[in-house]
Amino acid sequence: MEIQYDDVIIDPACGTGGFLLEAFSSMKNSITNWDDGDAKAWAQKHLYGVDKDQINVKLTKAMMMILGDGSTHTYLGDSLRAHLWQKNWPYLTTGLKDGQYTCVITNPPFGKNLKLTGAEAKKSSYSVAQKYVEDKKTGKHVSVSNTYENRELGIIFLERCHNLLISGGRLGIILPETYFFSKSYLWLQEWIEDRFILRGLINIPMEAFQGFCRAKTNFYIFEKK
Repeated sequence: MEIQYDDVIIDPACGTGGFLLEAFSSMKNSITNWDDGDAKAWAQKHLYGVDKDQINVKLTKAMMMILGDGSTHTYLGDSLRAHLWQKNWPYLTTGLKDGQYTCVITNPPFGKNLKLTGAEAKKSSYSVAQKYVEDKKTGKHVSVSNTYENRELGIIFLERCHNLLISGGRLGIILPETYFFSKSYLWLQEWIEDRFILRGLINIPMEAFQGFCRAKTNFYIFEKK
């Protein structure tokens, strides 16, 4: 991801903070004249994380403090259900404001049984949850106005990450391979092509998530158009 000094980085599904820790370590290792105060000041202004699990948030904060801090902007909340932010997690309206991050790195939850309902997706204005049908004239997929479907969380996270990024910002995300190579997801591939430039793809062995799922995944690196 080539983390730079000026980057503002977020993981909107941070779990126990692995990607944030690696981003911080990358910066600390690349600047030889940093003291502990410099590193702490950078981390407090440049690293952000959100997770809906309270234990994960506590663990992320603890690990960041051990590494030299950066725990200031690790929030408890649901990154996807924006329609609930004002009521349940008002600080997310600022922390997850669109277009304020140069870099998003995340491993979102995904799976056929992990979905956002069409009603929730509509309330939070996710275009990727609209129903898409093939236009017989052009062969492209177009959205059906005001019709939303239940959508896998991994797909919804693609739009959340897109919204968070500035133009030209970088996204590193782990997702199932089927999203990008299956004919049943042609509509999604077109949605992605309209919004991102693919800059890299790194194979992840299936054993990486053994015990949790058997999905074939890759780490995708995108640039926001």
